[in-house]
Amino acid sequence: MEPTSGGFGILHIIFNMYWLWSLGRVVEQVLGRLRFTALYLLSALGGSVLGYLISPDQAAVGASGAIFGLAAAYFIFSRRLNHDPAGATRLIVTFLVWMVVSAGISSWEGHLGGLLAGGAVALGLAHLPRKQHLATTGGMLLLLIILVALKTSQLTGALI
Repeated sequence: MEPTSGGFGILHIIFNMYWLWSLGRVVEQVLGRLRFTALYLLSALGGSVLGYLISPDQAAVGASGAIFGLAAAYFIFSRRLNHDPAGATRLIVTFLVWMVVSAGISSWEGHLGGLLAGGAVALGLAHLPRKQHLATTGGMLLLLIILVALKTSQLTGALI
């Protein structure tokens, strides 16, 4: 069964929307609209890139990767700000357990890629001076582009 088909597909979308509403509002308050958007999109892209690197023939959208990136960011900012209204450790453990449990029915690669990309960006945003935030997000984008280019050249036999 495809993850995007039937009842699971609808439930998957509903859960993503719930987490975007719950986590997204909190993370956006911390980061502001522009940095939040960058984090969200880089998490989605990171999920898609890891999916492409590991399973290039498997279709994936990236929305769940973005949500996993938000979970990582929530965890990191909760620790950085010493503020934990929703139990960040419990939340991240729940996301990690779901990633393992749902591995057979959804893109674990997308989930993990979003978690890693979002976590890396959030670490930079949380711990580097504000004037280095553009370099943090730009660096992640460049890394993801390079990884896709390398994988594509490997698949096509082209030399970059």
